[in-house]
This record gives sequence, C-alpha cells and structure tokens, in this order.
Amino acid sequence: MKKLFISVIRNADFFIYILLVVFAFYSIVPLYGQTKKPITIEDYAQWKTLSQQKISNDGKWLVYVLKPNEGNGKLIIQSLENKTKFIKIRGSRPVFSEDSKWVAYTILPEDSLSEKEKKNTKNGMGLLNLYTGETVEVDSVENFRFSKDGNWFFYKLVPHKKKKSGKKKPGSPLVIKNLKTGATKTIKYVVNYSIDKNSKFIAYSVSSNKESEDGLYIKNLKGDGSTITLLSGKGKYLQFSWSEDSKKFAFVSNKNDSDSELPLFDLYLWYTERTKPEMIVESSKSVFPDNMVVSEYGELKWSEDGKKLFFGIAPEEKKELSKEEKEKLPGVDIWHWRDVEVQPQQKINATKRKKQTYTAIYHIYDKYSVALGDRNFKRVYPSPDGNWAIGINQKPYFESIPWRYPNFMDLYVINTKTGTRRIFLKKALRNGIWSPEGDYIVYYFKKHWWLYSVKDAVTKNLTKELDVPFWNVDDDHPDVKRPYGPAYWLKNDEGVLLYDKYDIWMFPVNKKGKPVNITAGIGRKRNATFRYIRLDREEKYIDPAKPIILSFFNNKTKATGYYRLKIGQNRPVCLVEKDKMFRGLQKAKNANRYIMTIQTFEEFPDVYITDGTFKEIHRVTDANPQQKNYAWGKNRLIEWKSLDGIPLQGVLTYPANYIPGKKYPMVVYIYERLSNVLHQHYIPLANHRFNATVFASNGYAVFKPDIKYTIGHPGQSALKCVVPGVLKIIEMGIADPKRIGLQGHSWGGYETAYIITQTDIFSAAIAGAPVSNMTSAYGGIRWGSGLPRQFQYERTQSRIGGSLWEFPERYIENSPLFFCDRVKTPLLILHGDKDGAVPWYQGIELYLALRRLGKPVIMLEYNDEPHHLTKKKNKYDFTKRMWEFFEHYLRDKPAPEWIEKGVPFLEKGTK
Repeated sequence: MKKLFISVIRNADFFIYILLVVFAFYSIVPLYGQTKKPITIEDYAQWKTLSQQKISNDGKWLVYVLKPNEGNGKLIIQSLENKTKFIKIRGSRPVFSEDSKWVAYTILPEDSLSEKEKKNTKNGMGLLNLYTGETVEVDSVENFRFSKDGNWFFYKLVPHKKKKSGKKKPGSPLVIKNLKTGATKTIKYVVNYSIDKNSKFIAYSVSSNKESEDGLYIKNLKGDGSTITLLSGKGKYLQFSWSEDSKKFAFVSNKNDSDSELPLFDLYLWYTERTKPEMIVESSKSVFPDNMVVSEYGELKWSEDGKKLFFGIAPEEKKELSKEEKEKLPGVDIWHWRDVEVQPQQKINATKRKKQTYTAIYHIYDKYSVALGDRNFKRVYPSPDGNWAIGINQKPYFESIPWRYPNFMDLYVINTKTGTRRIFLKKALRNGIWSPEGDYIVYYFKKHWWLYSVKDAVTKNLTKELDVPFWNVDDDHPDVKRPYGPAYWLKNDEGVLLYDKYDIWMFPVNKKGKPVNITAGIGRKRNATFRYIRLDREEKYIDPAKPIILSFFNNKTKATGYYRLKIGQNRPVCLVEKDKMFRGLQKAKNANRYIMTIQTFEEFPDVYITDGTFKEIHRVTDANPQQKNYAWGKNRLIEWKSLDGIPLQGVLTYPANYIPGKKYPMVVYIYERLSNVLHQHYIPLANHRFNATVFASNGYAVFKPDIKYTIGHPGQSALKCVVPGVLKIIEMGIADPKRIGLQGHSWGGYETAYIITQTDIFSAAIAGAPVSNMTSAYGGIRWGSGLPRQFQYERTQSRIGGSLWEFPERYIENSPLFFCDRVKTPLLILHGDKDGAVPWYQGIELYLALRRLGKPVIMLEYNDEPHHLTKKKNKYDFTKRMWEFFEHYLRDKPAPEWIEKGVPFLEKGTK
C-alpha cells in the first residue's frame, strides 16, 4: 500500500510537472510571437526621413516629403481640416501660393537611375489645385514661381538646344498661367523674368534665333494684359530689380555697345508710367575710379525708400586668350610668398574672381552715381535707407589669412552721397548690424557689444556695466571669444536684443533707459537657454507691440520647449516644456496654427500641430509605423568627471531589452560635445559612422561623451574625458570591459587614433578621415576650399594655439603617429581619396606606421569619395564592414576574409 501511494505521488508529481511545462509553453509562445526583432542592414530600406514640411498661409494644409532610404520619395499634401490627402511620387521643394489654394513642386528623376543618368535628367514640375485635386505635371522645367497675390503662376522650360561654339544661347518657353481663369500664354525664347512684389507686371528678356525679336519686354498683369517693349535687338538684358512700390524697374544691358567684341554694360531705369527706359549710368562715360564700368554680374538692390539704387561695377573685361594661345603657354603655377591666396585657393576662386564686382550707388532724384567699393573694399553693406554703408577692408591683414581664418577686418562708415569713408573699428572679426532707421550700428568686439551712432560718430559700450558675460564662456578654442548669437533690432530703433548664455536682454537705443533682462533671469536660474524664433521670414525687425516666441533648452536635463514673451512685461510664459526635442516651429501666416516636430531617441520626429495656446498638441504624420516591430534602445544622461576633475555629461544608449546586471559590448562615438543629442532620433541609416539605433537594437550599449579641451592639448583632453566616462559605465555594470569599441570621424577620427595610442581599454577602433601627424597636416591644404590648413591648428578646432615653430612639442605630443608603437587596439581606417577637408595621405601615414610596427590595421580607401561618403553603394559597404569589424572584435564572431587576409587589388569590391 505504501509503495502504491509513493507511486501515485510520483505519478501525480509527473502529471503536475507535465501540466506546468505545457502551461509554460503556451504562456511563452505568444510572448515569442510578440518579441520585437533586431534591425538588420536589410531593414534599412523601410525607413523614411521627413523633411521640407510647410504649413499654408491659411493654416489648413500641410505639405512634407517622405524619402525612404531606398527608392523614390513622395510629396504628401494633406488637409489639416479633414482626411483629404494628395501623394505625388518624386515630388520635392513644395511651394504654396499666397492664397493657399495651390501648391507647386519639383519632380525629381527616378531614384533607380545611375548618378550620371540623374545629372542628365532634368527636373519636372507639378501644379496642384488643392480644392479640385486637378494636377498639371510638366517635364524639363528650369524654374517656377507664384505671383505674390496668388493669381498667377509662371514656369520656364529647360532650353532644348545647347549653346553652339561662337553662337548665343537661345532662351526657352515661359508659360504664364492665370490661376483664376485657367488660361495660359506661352512666350518663346525667354532668358530671364521677374514679377514685381505687387503682381502688376512681369518683365522678361528674349534671346531667339532672330536678333530682331530679341529684347526686354513688360507685360501688364492687372490691366489689359498688354505688352510693351522696353528695348529690342541684339544684346543681353540682366539683373532685373523692382522697387518696393512697383513704380520703378532697373536692369543692366549691353545693347548700346552690342557690336563691340567685348560690349560694355549700362544701367537702365524704367518708370512704369513711361513708355521707354532711361540709361542712367553709361559705362563708356565712366566716372568711377580706375575707369571701372557697370558689371553684368552685380545684383541690383533698392533702398527701402526707393530713392537709391545699388549696382555693381568692375574693371573693363579683357579679351581671353584663345585655346590655341593657351596651349602654347608653360604649365606652371607660381607660388609666391606674398600672394594673398595660395595657388589652390586662387584656382578654386578663379570664376568668382572673374565675376567680382564692387558696390556703387545711383541717386535716383539727384541723378548721379558714386563708387562705394573698390579692390580694398570688396564688401559693402548699405543701411536700410541707403544714406550710409558699412565698408569692410581686409587689406591690412591679408598676409595672415593662411593662419588666421576668419581674419581681421577694419570697418568703415561710407557716406553714400559723397563716397567718403571714416573708420570706426579696427581688427574686427564680425560685421556690424544696421538699425532699422539707419542711424546706428551695433557690433560685437572684445567680449562686449557696442553701439555706434553714425551721425555724430559716438561709440557706446552697451554691456560693460553688467556683470554678465556676453561672450561664449564655454568656447575652448585658442581664439577671440565669440558672442552667443546675433543682435536683433526692434522697430524704429527702439532697442536691440542681445543674448548672454542663458537669457535675452533688451538695450534701449533711441529712448533713455537701462538694459532689461526680458526673460527675467529665468534662464540663468534654471541653467537653461532662451532664444528668439523669427516666425515671419519677411519681418526684418521685431515689433515690440507683438508677442514673440522663444525656444527653451535646459542645459542640464536637455529638456526643450517654447515660451511666449511680450517685451515690456515681467516674464516669459511657458507654452510647452518636456524631456523631448522640439524643432522647426512654423506659424501659418494668416491663422492661429503652428506646426513643429517632436522627437526623442525612441520617437521619430513626426509633425505635430497646435494653436497659439499650445495646450493641445496633435501628431499629424506617421512616417515610420514599422518601427513598432523592432527592438529599440533607450537613452539616458549620465554624469562623471574628467581626470582633471571637470564635470561632464554624456549620452548612454541602453541596449534593447536591457537586463540589469548583464554586461554588454559597447561602442563609444566621439567628436566634441554630444550630450545635447540626448533626445535626438536616429533612423537606421547607412553612413560614415555607426548607427546607435541599430547597434542598440542588436544588443550593444552606445556611449557618446562630452569632451572639454585644454588649449595646446586636444589629444590628452579627449583621453581624460572619454576614458573615465567609459570606466563609469563599466562601474555601473553595463559595459563588458573586454568588449568596448571606439569610433569617430574627422576630428573624432583624430581623437580615436590618438586615444588608442594612450590606452588599451578599447578592443577595437574605427577612425574615419583622421589626422595622424599634425606636423605634416599643418603644412597641408584643405583641397575643398584651397585654404592652407595652418589656421585650423593655430586658432580653431585643433586647438594647438600657435605655429609649429612656436610649439613644436605640442604638434608632436598631439600626433598619434609618434606613439603608434604603443597601440594594442586593432584599427580600421576610413578615408576617401578625394577628401577636401583632411588630406587622405594622413590616413596613409597612420596605416604605414602601424603596418611597419606589425600592428593590426586595415585601411579602407573609397575611390572618388570626399570627406563624408556620398555614394550609396559605398555607404552600405562601409556600414557592413564596420558592423563586421565590431562583431568580430567585440563579440568573437568569425572574421570575414577581408579582415583575416585582406583583398587583392585585382579582386577589389568582390569581398
């Protein structure tokens, strides 16, 4: 009986065990079915970016572009009032009509075309009636635009015939569409056209196969539709410009000298009540210094009162050598030590120099012109009323341009009536900003903001009485300290808004009073930064009678938001503030409706709408609904101290499905200060750097630390900030100390290369476009701009603080090349052989040094690629190799052949 009882008990135990197993199985199966999958490179194609979002003036329509990583993008036009939605494949660059009834857009070439085919395929154009849904699409459109009143639409086709040698280039058809009636008119052979602000006239020039049909014409848009001929016959008609009141029209033309081998251009003015234009500046009767003449390249600009016209002058054009004559010349570039620009810079700027113009002014009612600029005053900035101008002279500092960029300049006030100049600031690094009435200039100089009264030549230091710094106290470059931002003028010269690190100040100008902290010191108190948002792009100055919107950023927590402020009231009012990233605020011009994007690391920056209260904020797009099916990490802000005791912050991305206590492989990405990206969202994307989203989805932790620099010691600064941050995460029990990788690109690539010469804490590293030898890089050229690289080391990002001969030990101390014998970390180097920022031979130097020392190093040279990879195939290739590299060294995955053995040249691209 006892044995039977034991047997039954045992059977019962077994039965219960079976029941538990079955129950557990069926409990777990659904969970497995719901498990979110990690992101693979094959999944990248699903993700889309959202861009070019705009809201119509009436606030009823939203337009934006969704572009997948693979394939054609699409333009979405959706109603914010109902469910109406239009989708235009390959649509881009949308523009609403002023009355919000139409939207026009560019049609891009098929994404599947090769890069060469895309270049040879002209963009098309689409025009959508938002209320009927009727769409017109046209191929090969050069440009398009709406009239300001919304009644007209214009588009110009791409010329079909290419210019033949020795022959002029014909124009192309211009189509004018009346949006009220639907009627269209086509004008053949149009070269340029311009619509006045009040939509009364369209001016257009014609260049046809018959010179007798060439000319400049004006079509009346609001009257009887008649067309008048301003000038006709052989010649060019350029630089169209309407006065603000639409009563005057200016242009330049060489018609008067069109039979010459190098015809001169003249300046013309037409009054709309007259039948013919008047030649107001004739180049053959030049009154300008050095016999300068009217330039075809100088933009025409009116003063706000319409009484002055600014135009460009230049030396008379010289005949170019023929092709045969050029072939006989020796092929030598002479690098002279007194050249203002070195030869590579001259070569890049050659076309720009040929088109260099200098500012002149024509006084409409006094009927005379004055040269304001010349070879020493290449940049001139007129006041709004045109009575004065700021002239910039850099000549005294030309020789220091290679090592001091941006360079110093002297600022002058120019009397536009007489052309006389008087200096008001030497060795400035920034231009001044004109007041609305043209009576004052505000400028930043030597850590302070100053006010210059133009009429009485009196200078006042605006900020010296305040115990608040208006220069960037966090800027750690060995150069003059910059301000926190520009100055913003109030209307009628009432005052000017200036930033400190946290708050906004209003300084009265034409009225007595003391400076006022209009954000009431809230920014400084909360360690947060307020900044003005200009919502109306057409508004030149701030109207203090109207409330303004401020952006908000908490420097410690990285929370963002928006505040409303009425200048003169006590304090800003919070509209919204969250631990998210708010960006791209736009207001409908004629409605109380706003759009913005909101994002976190886990939330895509979709578009949201709200009204002026911001109490209810609604999402109106869903760009990537598939994201819910994939495992995603989480971002957290962490804090630690550098080896020098400096408090630091960084972003730690926890791996998806993080299990406390488990140690994970970790990849560290470095540049300068990255903690501000805490709430930034990253879609899976092939790029020149690893993707934190993808790595976290696949079980990696990701760390982005801040780096603060000591001048003269950028390499050690990076080391002292990054390593203790990594140790902090190891101490937190998250990172596996034996499985930590490091990556950076450009400056981050340099830092990566340097750090692995000083520590073996990293098991693998990837350096993109790194500088490895500062002594040789100092004497290099930035081939993209032609600039010598010296300024970068002496004054800007490299932070050495002086020349190679002043601080030779600093250049050596900060060069990874001289410490390559210490490297124990396998390194992958990325460099494009057409890099215009960091010479790719810097990658070669690093590779050859490590190779000579027998260190594990691989260099990926991408052909015909610049500083950042641009070709899709190469982005995907590097993304794949980057993944394989870290997987091998951080997770012990088998090494692919390219890591194990390399790839012979004859087999390039196959492995």
